[in-house]
Amino acid sequence: MRTPVKHLALVLATSATCLFGTLVTGCDQLDSAVGISDRSVDNSISQAELQRLAGGDGWIATLQKAASEKGASPAQRARANGLLADAEFNQARQHLSKARDLRLEMNRLIWTISDLAQQIQSNNALIEGFLKLEPVEARKQIAAQVAAAQGGPDQPAWFKHNNAPLPTVSFVKQEISRLQGEIAGLQDKIKDLSGQRSQALEQAEAANSKSEQLKGQESVDAYKQGADLRQKASQLATRIDQAKSEIASRNRDLEVAFGQEAVLNDVLKQYQAQLKQVEDGWSTAQAKIQDLTQLSRQIAQGNADHTADSIQGRGVRLVELSKNVQTELDAARQLLADSASHFDAAASAAQDLSRDLSAKLRDPASAAAPERSAWKQLQEAFLPSGFKLRQAEAQQTLGMLHAEQAAQLAQQVEVQTALKAAVDKAGVSMPTELADAELATQLQNARAEAQKEYQAADELLLNIVNTESNQDRKNAALVQRILTQYGWYQLENEAGNKESAQQHLAEAVNAAKLAAEAKAPLPSLPPEVAVAAVVATPGPGMPGATPENSPAAQ
Repeated sequence: MRTPVKHLALVLATSATCLFGTLVTGCDQLDSAVGISDRSVDNSISQAELQRLAGGDGWIATLQKAASEKGASPAQRARANGLLADAEFNQARQHLSKARDLRLEMNRLIWTISDLAQQIQSNNALIEGFLKLEPVEARKQIAAQVAAAQGGPDQPAWFKHNNAPLPTVSFVKQEISRLQGEIAGLQDKIKDLSGQRSQALEQAEAANSKSEQLKGQESVDAYKQGADLRQKASQLATRIDQAKSEIASRNRDLEVAFGQEAVLNDVLKQYQAQLKQVEDGWSTAQAKIQDLTQLSRQIAQGNADHTADSIQGRGVRLVELSKNVQTELDAARQLLADSASHFDAAASAAQDLSRDLSAKLRDPASAAAPERSAWKQLQEAFLPSGFKLRQAEAQQTLGMLHAEQAAQLAQQVEVQTALKAAVDKAGVSMPTELADAELATQLQNARAEAQKEYQAADELLLNIVNTESNQDRKNAALVQRILTQYGWYQLENEAGNKESAQQHLAEAVNAAKLAAEAKAPLPSLPPEVAVAAVVATPGPGMPGATPENSPAAQ
């Protein structure tokens, strides 16, 4: 697919000033200002080639000197700018290769960070499970049963069993207090009645003695008084017996109340034991939660002795790699932009050369000139479309650079989002190295730059397809357009722009159909595009099987 480009490179690398001077200005004008500038360009190119072969670093600067020679002929300007653009393009690819190598380690780090974030998420899931073990309902139920058993002024019975109510603790205590109070009162009453009876008996005995000492009516009256007092003592004894009977009854009720109190206290102890068991289980769960939280903190931040394997430690290395990648990308971006600019300058010079040579070929005076064949050959070798094709390739590569950067940033944003959700839920601080708030903006900018470069490349390629008469270059433009549109499709698809992505995929498919119809050698195409190729793709080792501008070659 790069056959015309390779041919152009051979012409560009030819160090023969007389060839260009003779063909363009004529040998009789080699000492003119143009001839002198052409020789200066040729000398610079030769010097640059020697510097390159010697492994020096200044050969591109020497080519820049050649390309900046304003007074040179269009052929030499095209040649110098083309060589410079090609050198810049190749150097850019070297920087891209270094960036991709660094990205391999970045991808590994991102994968391990993502895996560690998943571990924190797993810990969060376990913590969430343990939190569900908090005995909220059990506490409520036990507290409700305890409250019911304790009772209150308006709740004398806990529950009924066989229609017999089981009193509450509060009611039983009240009953015990009441019975004990009544027993104490009855005991005081017995004491008082016993005192009265003893006094009545003493008085009765005294009256009887007095009756025996008196005569007549006085003796009768004293005896009667003694009898009344003995009757009173008998009545008091009856009341004492009744009080004792009541005390016995109260004691029996008190024993029942004490028994009920003992049962209720035993029940309350059982509830307390249940609550302790529940709380012990919850304490164990809380200890597990603390352990998991600490583990998540160590995963995220490491510990005092070792942090390199933590998310934070890996984040430090990721930031360092990201800066190194950015350095390589910045260098590649500048070189590709310069390359596209110099290919454009070469195309412009080639356009001037084509006009000059076309005028010579149309001049009747040069109809028999022996140089006519060489002029035609030179004109074909320096077609502007060849340089435009290379310019499109540089801009397509620049678009690919931004697309790859966008893919990397999208991956970092995804990991950052997942990690933040994990550490926030775990109550762990987000590692500052991975908390870059600019990632999303950088991602949007990278996608916008990729779109811009893909569009610029596609416009150049579409113009070549529509205007180029050379079928080889037309085919090269078609293949390059397949790759450009497919890269654009991938960019939009990853960004979630499905409608735009399908449009670019359709453009890639259409370019593949045109290339197949033109029997252009095709690279290995993605499945979505390969179905459009009605001509079989050449196998390995066949011409065009892996063109130099295919992804495999890049």
